[in-house]
Order: sequence, then C-alpha cells, then structure tokens
Amino acid sequence: EESQPSVDIVNLTLSIAKLDLNVTCKNCTSEGLAKLDEQLNSPDAVEQAREAANGILGYITQLIEGEFLQTQADRFINEATKRCPHHPKYAINATNTKYDPLLDSRGRDETVSFLIAVAVSVLCIILAFVVVGYVVQRYVRQRNQVWIRSLPSSRILHIATQQKRDNEKQQELDKDSVALI
Repeated sequence: EESQPSVDIVNLTLSIAKLDLNVTCKNCTSEGLAKLDEQLNSPDAVEQAREAANGILGYITQLIEGEFLQTQADRFINEATKRCPHHPKYAINATNTKYDPLLDSRGRDETVSFLIAVAVSVLCIILAFVVVGYVVQRYVRQRNQVWIRSLPSSRILHIATQQKRDNEKQQELDKDSVALI
C-alpha cells in the first residue's frame, strides 16, 4: 500500500547576507596575532566565511527538503497512528516497525557520513582553539614571570600590595552585589 506524504516542506530558503567575524586583538604580544586580526577582518575573509556558512545552510536546506527528512516524517506519523488511542489502527502493545536503512544511490548512507564529518571538523576546530588558547596563555605567563624577575624587590612589593588592595575591594563589591544571571 503506497502512502502519500503527510507532511512536506517545500521551497525552504536559508541564507546569510553578511557574516562579520569581528575579531579584535586587545593587547597583542605578538606580531602574528596582529596580522591574524587584520586577515580575519579583511573583506575577503568575511566573504569567504559568508560563502562557507551559506554552503552549509544550502546543504541543510537540501536535507530538510529532501527524501531523508520526508521519509523520517512519514515513518514518525505512521508509528504515531499505532500509538494514538483515538485512531482506528491503535494497538495497545504496539512495537516500532523495523525499517530498512536510508541509503543513497551508491548504497551507503552519505547523509550520516557527512554529518559525522562535520561533527569531527567542528570538534577539531574547537580543539585547535583550545590548544592555541593554552599555548598563548603559557607564553603570556612565561613572559610575565620573566618580567617579574627583572623588577626590583621594592616594585614587586608595591605590585603585590596593589593586587591585595584590588582583591579586597572586589570582595567588598561582591558582598553588596547580586548577579543578574
């Protein structure tokens, strides 16, 4: 028995007109970070980021409009009729129907493979940011230690006193403040 689609998404359009990366180096200790700031804020980088985002949105649109989502929606509605006590096909002890996996024309599930590839790519990017953040933090900490060692002890004592005063002031403010979130 061939059934007609019961839910269908037609002509879905998603796009990004402008994607501004807005990267600003507040206190760059390296010439490379300043250059990275310039490169990421360049019109070419903004355009490439916009094109990449629109490409991903285009793929998502194809998934939503395509057979994959349609088949999943049809399966969901088919199963729902068995679970609804007001429907004639209701079954008290209904079990989920076993469906064949959704395969593309080459016989493998390309959609899931692509989504896994995207997830792995995003995780790699996040990992790269974490590693870069850690390296920058270590570098700044190391430079700070070298700078502190170069100071006379009277200056170090003055800095420590100022930090203690600032911490006490912050604790006093924290006692009288309430977080908004």
